[in-house]
Amino acid sequence: MSDADSHRTVELFVRSLTSSERQAGLSAAIDRLSRLESEGHIDGFAVRVWGDGVCLSGPAAETETAAEIRERVEEFAEWAEASGVELPGFERRETRSMVTDRCHENLTLPVMALADRTDDDLTFVAPCVDGGTVRTVGDRLATLAGEDAKRARGRSGASIQADD
Repeated sequence: MSDADSHRTVELFVRSLTSSERQAGLSAAIDRLSRLESEGHIDGFAVRVWGDGVCLSGPAAETETAAEIRERVEEFAEWAEASGVELPGFERRETRSMVTDRCHENLTLPVMALADRTDDDLTFVAPCVDGGTVRTVGDRLATLAGEDAKRARGRSGASIQADD
């Protein structure tokens, strides 16, 4: 960290920690975060599982876990609005139960998202779209390492994507 008085941390949000075709991207992101921490670019990181979505209505929405996810997403949305960017991968959907015929509103979450904080202030969320340019989790990790994101993507052969 360049500023001794500030404390930079990163949270990586994922749908799952199980093996899948996206496991390579998750492993690469965790490895990169470990290197960023050991090299002093960040002070720490956490990996948080948030599933593929959260219910916005009904009994499940009233749980503490659902409330925590909604609060985090609301914080991300406030940051995006203040920063003039869009957050892809966060999508509200209404579903109707075939059993009860009730409608439920759900929020779909990205496969992978990153929150960058300096002290306790949210300073960046990935993925985001800024003026038509998509900023992926991999792009942000490259920025934290002081690399040009395009050069880093070319070297590794792939970008760490946060698609839904």
